Amino acid sequence: MSQRDCSRCTALTKQGTQCSRTTCKYSHMCFQHSKSTHGLQVKTSHIPNTGQGLYTTKTIKKGQKVASYGGNVVSQNAYNQNPSGYGIHLNKNQVLDGKSTQSGLGRYANTCKPANKKKGQCKGQNAKLTVNHRNQTASIKATKKIKAGEEVYVPYGNNFW
Repeated sequence: MSQRDCSRCTALTKQGTQCSRTTCKYSHMCFQHSKSTHGLQVKTSHIPNTGQGLYTTKTIKKGQKVASYGGNVVSQNAYNQNPSGYGIHLNKNQVLDGKSTQSGLGRYANTCKPANKKKGQCKGQNAKLTVNHRNQTASIKATKKIKAGEEVYVPYGNNFW
């Protein structure tokens, strides 16, 4: 289950002052600054009953980083006691839990299941999760060119289903 956290946008305005907007969905920038700086936007997914999805506002090249997937590193036992559904296994004992809405835009990427693809709700996966075990971080990288306006789809892995 998600945990809604809010913070002030850290981006600077054209006048050089800190943006005054509050963001609860985007990690450290409001939606306007995230769209212009990172080329990413969160809005309703094309896949029914999945809630929000991650979309590009500019073309992302194959192999390029799409977004960070952050969160808190917790023990596997702690995660099992209160699973958020946003956990990425770093190793057999640790999970990167992106339950906070402030954990990075990568947490909003959905997966395109074969049934969804068959129904025409998505065209297939276009990105993948990459885990840096040493730094205990994760990010999403494009596995093919993702055009501006397309939703980002990442395979969650066999353990998810």
